[in-house]
Amino acid sequence: MTTLDILMPYYGDVALMRAAVRSVLQQDDPRWRLTVADDGQEDGVPEWFAGLDDERVRYLRNEHNLGVTGNFNRCLELVEHELLVIFGSDDLMLPNYVRTVLGVHADVPDAAVVQPGVVVIDGAG
Repeated sequence: MTTLDILMPYYGDVALMRAAVRSVLQQDDPRWRLTVADDGQEDGVPEWFAGLDDERVRYLRNEHNLGVTGNFNRCLELVEHELLVIFGSDDLMLPNYVRTVLGVHADVPDAAVVQPGVVVIDGAG
């Protein structure tokens, strides 16, 4: 079974990050693994992740702040599957994102990049 590695370098707004994680949890295709590399120290974040109770979600808090580039590189070190996406902690996935990406990969397995369509979220949501 092909699994999509979803890697989230996180630092910043807790509410946006939680919305991003929820959008992954709501995928209509279960073939994903989410890894969050937390570069911050916000209270309650580790406990929130512990309460998700989903074995496909892996949360790691960095021992010290790595900065933007360092945390992106940390995510790349954590890749476990052939296919991956770096997912912004202020982004949302449409419910069919994983299904779409894995479907394109099945149809065109030699493609180096799959870029599904996007919808811009404006200031009003």
